[in-house]
Amino acid sequence: MNLNKTALRSVAMNNFSRAAVLLLAILCHPVFALEPGLETYGSETDGVRHVNAAEAAEILKEYPSVRVLDVRTGIEYNRGHLPDSTNINYYSFSFEKQLETLDKSITWLIHCRTGVRSGKSLPIMKSLGFESIIHLDGGIVAWTDDGQPIQK
Repeated sequence: MNLNKTALRSVAMNNFSRAAVLLLAILCHPVFALEPGLETYGSETDGVRHVNAAEAAEILKEYPSVRVLDVRTGIEYNRGHLPDSTNINYYSFSFEKQLETLDKSITWLIHCRTGVRSGKSLPIMKSLGFESIIHLDGGIVAWTDDGQPIQK
């Protein structure tokens, strides 16, 4: 009888431990890595926050710790880019290696010209362990159409 009680306790404790580990994993999921308040902007899909140009501009104003990643070519970048952005060419053979050098624990706002290349970059960034990603839907075209400033 005591052996059965011990076995039941062991199973119950083992399930509790599994539940605790699962809860911890859920709480540490990238969706929860956003700075407080950022979850109010745009919408979330697959652990990435998607915003329009006006929301992106407000985020960059209100959250100075958010960094901008521009995945256009160097020529496109030199024609005009968001202030203080980092440029890594999506078409570069070393694109993924260059992404690996970035700080994965901070929030990155990523964009390209119209959103295609940056959209294709999202799963790569997630696979590399980026904790908090915001995607500028429509890219720099949407940004300039909204009247937001660019730097040359």
